[in-house]
Amino acid sequence: MRRFFLPLIILFLPTVVHTQQWSPDRPGRAVSPVTVPAGQLSLEAGVRWERAEFSPVIPESFADPGVIYSHDIFVLPAGMARLGLGDHFELRLSSSYRRWVWEYDPNFLDGDNVDDPVIEKTDAGVQFLTVGIKSALMEERGVLPAMAMIAGLGLPRTGSGGYQVQYLAPDFALAFSHSLSPKVTLTYNFGTRWDGYVVTPIGYYTAAVAAQLHSRLAAFVEFYGDLPGHAPPIHALDAGISYALFDGFLIDGAIAYGLNSPGEKDDDPDLSNMIATDLAVEIGASWRLTLWE
Repeated sequence: MRRFFLPLIILFLPTVVHTQQWSPDRPGRAVSPVTVPAGQLSLEAGVRWERAEFSPVIPESFADPGVIYSHDIFVLPAGMARLGLGDHFELRLSSSYRRWVWEYDPNFLDGDNVDDPVIEKTDAGVQFLTVGIKSALMEERGVLPAMAMIAGLGLPRTGSGGYQVQYLAPDFALAFSHSLSPKVTLTYNFGTRWDGYVVTPIGYYTAAVAAQLHSRLAAFVEFYGDLPGHAPPIHALDAGISYALFDGFLIDGAIAYGLNSPGEKDDDPDLSNMIATDLAVEIGASWRLTLWE
């Protein structure tokens, strides 16, 4: 079984993509060190489907339990607003509406030798609100990369249903980028976040290469993963494109695929490994508005 974190964000950097003044933080996972110019508002939204299945790997002498957990997640939509407050500083707000359709067979893990029915459930609601900032720290200079700091805070009591968080959910990351050529850029992030439920931090990383294929068309490929302190790591690969319909409006699409199968050989697998997404597809758009000069 493949695993992927669902996530997504790739950047199209100012020397590589459609404009030197605006760099949407979608699609994909990696976040650009480029900030929204002062007085401009970047609205970025998309819809996404994610699929996961978890099948334990057991000795051949035991009966195969098959798939004990599966889900389909529909994000309709995920949205972010980024407001430039200075030449190198932006405010970020994000949330999403999610519909999580899942099935779980409890018989493999409960160990009570009772044939319990499969649990089927749908959880729908608004994801908790995340407030954040991005601050550009350094421009690219020779071998030194461009760098920015990104910080976010998930707020309790701002979601609905099962999408509330019990505690504050902070997220801190550093974003870097190198121009490999006039049309190709390498971007990478390193960060740590808390999910608002478990006090153990979750490390994460991204590494993405973006290329301008045409004056309006860009593409990327990206490797990324989660490094939870309480469970095996999860790694994934995604790729996608971005197309500028006109100045200040882009459409995009991406597909992601899990690369490893953490937890399938464990007697008591961690929940984060069981729900790690195997396949995801997303499409979306980004548009830029000037609020003041």
